[in-house]
Amino acid sequence: MKNFYKLSKLAIICVVIALTSSKDTTAQTVVYGPHIQDAFSGNPGSLYTWDVVTSGALKSQDNTTGLLTVTTALQSGTTTINSVIYNKFRGDIKKTGVSATNLLQLDPSQYPIVAIKMSLPSTVQTNITFDTNLGSFGNGSNKYTGVVNTTDGRNVYYYDLSAASKYFGSGTTNPTNVTNNLSTFQFKVADVLSTETSNATAPTYQVDWIQTFASVADLMVAVSSVLPVNLTSYNASLQSSGNVSLTWNVSSEQNNSYFLVERKDDNNDFTEIGKISSKGNGASTYYFNDNSASSGKNYYRLSQVDNDGTKTELGVKAVDITLNKTKGLSVFPNPITGNDFSFTYATSNNEVSVRISDTSGKVVFSNQVHSNSAGAYRVNLLNKLPQGIYLLNVNNEATQKIVVK
Repeated sequence: MKNFYKLSKLAIICVVIALTSSKDTTAQTVVYGPHIQDAFSGNPGSLYTWDVVTSGALKSQDNTTGLLTVTTALQSGTTTINSVIYNKFRGDIKKTGVSATNLLQLDPSQYPIVAIKMSLPSTVQTNITFDTNLGSFGNGSNKYTGVVNTTDGRNVYYYDLSAASKYFGSGTTNPTNVTNNLSTFQFKVADVLSTETSNATAPTYQVDWIQTFASVADLMVAVSSVLPVNLTSYNASLQSSGNVSLTWNVSSEQNNSYFLVERKDDNNDFTEIGKISSKGNGASTYYFNDNSASSGKNYYRLSQVDNDGTKTELGVKAVDITLNKTKGLSVFPNPITGNDFSFTYATSNNEVSVRISDTSGKVVFSNQVHSNSAGAYRVNLLNKLPQGIYLLNVNNEATQKIVVK
């Protein structure tokens, strides 16, 4: 009997060891993406691929449109604006079926644009956050790349995963411009301000669709039926003069007043640098030159403004201005006060080509110059240049800004 107990005890120990030492071999599988096409209008089945995750919030389907309708839930805390006390509501939605084993893939090389078309539950304040298990896009709320305004009141908020200096979460740990297999894919709709006081009368919002696109142009095609401008391409490139050239094409325009060009660097907000009037209906090509770009990375946001003042963001492009990489080019004096100046340049050639352009890109001086015994190159201008900022280009290799006073 003692031997029987010993054998039984040994068998139990072996089973426990086997169970505790076994490894989890559950495979991870990409089951969604990278081309996401969750549309709710006229497609009731898609309603169940997204769920409400905020406690107390409710999900339903609009009887007329079929849209995903979310009723937010009252949260703690209030905010006072202009002596009006607002309560806070929230209603987050999450892609169902996505987990640690069933992954959703985002591939910026194929579909870099993640977009959601939705109404806002509050015009006073609504914070939208595109969130994943790696963190939120841009590490905060309302970090969408652009907004496409539509006539039905449900606008499109889109996120460009290929944009420079964008990450999921804080720091630079999880860049957005690489393929990511996600276990969480959701949109947080929080800090919804309202004077309502209970869940019974809580603010609601509706979602038409959540999709990924190959480009902003493709996104514009998807919503072109309600857009005054159908953008087909938008490009930004650095010219040899040091200027940045913007080019965009539209296949049609309707009630478009003008295009707005804004610029920012890594340290500042977008500021307006130009307006280009509409050419009218039909297909057109537009150009804009930025002659005062900063050294380093510059971001260019293109928007369209209707005749009624409605603004629609069309896209953002980044250009790296390498004016600080001057290959040893150094100008003195700078500012220039007379008809001549000198420069040094890292080259073994005694003769170099020099070109000076104004901020419009017009060449105001060009010549071949020779180095002196000290290794410097002296430029004698035929006439003193008007006061302003110019670009000095040497051998089509190095460019530096010069100031004439």
